[in-house]
This record gives sequence, C-alpha cells and structure tokens, in this order.
Amino acid sequence: MIRMKKLQAALALLTAIAVLTAGQVSDAGLLRAMQPPVPPPMPPVEPVPMAAPSVDPACCVTTPPCCPTPCISYRHIGRPVDCCGCPAPTQTVLQVKNPCTCACCEVAIPVCLPGCCTGEPVVTCRHGLLACGIVTYEWCCGVKIVIRFKSPSDVIVTYHRA
Repeated sequence: MIRMKKLQAALALLTAIAVLTAGQVSDAGLLRAMQPPVPPPMPPVEPVPMAAPSVDPACCVTTPPCCPTPCISYRHIGRPVDCCGCPAPTQTVLQVKNPCTCACCEVAIPVCLPGCCTGEPVVTCRHGLLACGIVTYEWCCGVKIVIRFKSPSDVIVTYHRA
C-alpha cells in the first residue's frame, strides 16, 4: 500500500514537471511548425548599356568540342549476319551520339548489313549500367545492332541475329 502511494506521488510529480516544461518549450518556439525562410527582396534591375559591336570576326567563331576517335570492338551473337540468303551485304556508317553525355559529337560506326535490311531502323537510346550509353538499331529483317559506349574512347558494337 505504501509502495502504491509512492508510485502515485512520483507519477504526479512527473506529470507536473512535464506540464511546466511543455509551457517553456512552446514559449521557446520549439514546437512551432517549421516555415520556409522568406527570401530578401530583390534589388531593382537597372538597364545596362550595350557595348558597341566588335569588329573582330574571330569573336564569333565557335570551337568544336573535343571529340576523340573511339576504339570500336565488334561482337556477334546468334547466326552470322551475312548468311541469310539475301543479296550481298552492304557496308554503311551509322552516325551515333552517346545518350549519357551532353556532347554533340557524333561517332561514325561502320557496320555491315545484309542486303535484305532495307528501310529505316527503329532506334532506341538509354542509359545502361555504370553510366554506359546504349543505342539500339533494329531492322525489320531481324538484325539488331547494339552500340555500347563504355567510355568516350571505347565503343562495343554487338550484332544480334533473330
């Protein structure tokens, strides 16, 4: 019985402390909702007089970005591309941009296609694993060419045959 009264007294004391400190915490502003800071007002914008046009024509010449010549490796998956009973294979060059870089450099990828692959291919671009750019060309004849940019100077061309 004495133990129960001691527990009740201790509980009453803890409740009183909690109520008193809650008032102090709310007065300190710790329980207020966080509001985003208000940005300071922007100073007024004053017009700047334009400079006279430059006479030097070299000022308008843009230099092309650094576009290294890549090392291209070729792989074949499935049947060889040139044994489909079609007319003779044709050599062509695909102009491909790496989808993972903002460079405007197009890489010339020489490929060999069967003569039955005519028309425009379906082209898809995506980011691969480890920031590797992947561009896929698919023709209606069943030939698919996957171009992987391993780095700006390494490209892997994989031929897939259905």
